Amino acid sequence: MENSIIGVFTNDGLIAYSVLYFPGDRKDSFGIDIGLERDELDKVVHLATVAVHPAYRGNSLQKQMQGIHLDTAMQLGYEHACCMVSPKNRASLQNIFSHGLNIKALKLKFDKRRRYILHRHLLSPRLDCHEEFRIRSSDLDAQIGLLNMGYLGFRMVEMPAGFSISYGRSCN
Repeated sequence: MENSIIGVFTNDGLIAYSVLYFPGDRKDSFGIDIGLERDELDKVVHLATVAVHPAYRGNSLQKQMQGIHLDTAMQLGYEHACCMVSPKNRASLQNIFSHGLNIKALKLKFDKRRRYILHRHLLSPRLDCHEEFRIRSSDLDAQIGLLNMGYLGFRMVEMPAGFSISYGRSCN
């Protein structure tokens, strides 16, 4: 299977869509970015492109479509859901965190831009992080340092001047 696509239509036409991508063991798999073993790569799906017409934003369409895609991935027997999000995309990050995905990497991706790589093992319960460090979202170097020490980003916290990301290591 190459992709699964959800579209949301109104009388105005297509107002939102979401793509679930099945990378297999191709080199563009985010499973590689987070260190999955080669034999696990066929079990990876990507929550890929999501677009919502500006007039319809704020209606949880992204979150709902991603939830449907995660259910689809589980029904098809996939074990790992991954996605890529810009550290500046507050709305997408919040939606992804709400589905239990965690930041596992912060890498230079397309056009050498830093992107979070998020992951969730679909067969395991959501992670419960007891040790927590909050890092300003703009402090990407500090976040990379925590990721390199085995911490995972698991929550976004709103602040008066932006937001921070909570990182934890003692997760079960």
